[in-house]
Amino acid sequence: MVLQTILLVIEWLRNILLIIALFYAIKTIKALFKADSKNDIIGMKRVVFTLIAAGIAFLLLAFIIENFSGVINKSFTLAGIVFFSLAYILLLIAFAYFWHDSSRFHRLHISEPIFFLGVFAGVMLWLYYMMRITVQANAAGLSLLNKIIFFIHPLAVAIIFLLTLIIHPAHKAKVIRTPLWYISSGVFLYFIGYNIMAYSFVRPAAKLIPLLYTMLLFLSAVYFTLGFFVASRKFGSSKENIIKERI
Repeated sequence: MVLQTILLVIEWLRNILLIIALFYAIKTIKALFKADSKNDIIGMKRVVFTLIAAGIAFLLLAFIIENFSGVINKSFTLAGIVFFSLAYILLLIAFAYFWHDSSRFHRLHISEPIFFLGVFAGVMLWLYYMMRITVQANAAGLSLLNKIIFFIHPLAVAIIFLLTLIIHPAHKAKVIRTPLWYISSGVFLYFIGYNIMAYSFVRPAAKLIPLLYTMLLFLSAVYFTLGFFVASRKFGSSKENIIKERI
């Protein structure tokens, strides 16, 4: 009972943080759209931050719905699944767009694609393992909704994480500033927390495991909030700073 209460408190604190993140996201987007510059980088910022903000908004709605329905008891609602799906689609589009457009401004070092390939291989092996144990644990067959939860959503979260890998070398090369770096760190923590949660759903886990993944999802919300807060300060100060700022 005490653990359930602690989990519920952390989850609602996470939701509050996501609401704050959306507040700063709106300020950031307003500032970017007020800029009259036709600079390509500013255009990229508008698209990327708008899509990420929309994705986080749907993520927040999904979390709130599942909090009321009892996600701790591993029960998902149709509305929650739809909102999670929309969130992942928007985040996929946002980071895929960023990867495509940022390639015009930054040429990767030869070692970086090798690193990406290694991470990709590791993530795919993990997904293969997860899907195998999911099938074994549900040998009687899965409904369409369960297939989305156990197969499509883990794949979507993994691809979102993989797409954010481009942000770290871009930040190191000073092509981008800190907001997207913070947001990508939030995605990484979400990816880790999500996978621990998914594993605990199909394999018996220690009682404190829900506390671990709940804390990781909370920390991901901290980084999302920090990213949009910094973005709102950078892009909202003045039109001149928007034009001078990098992504």
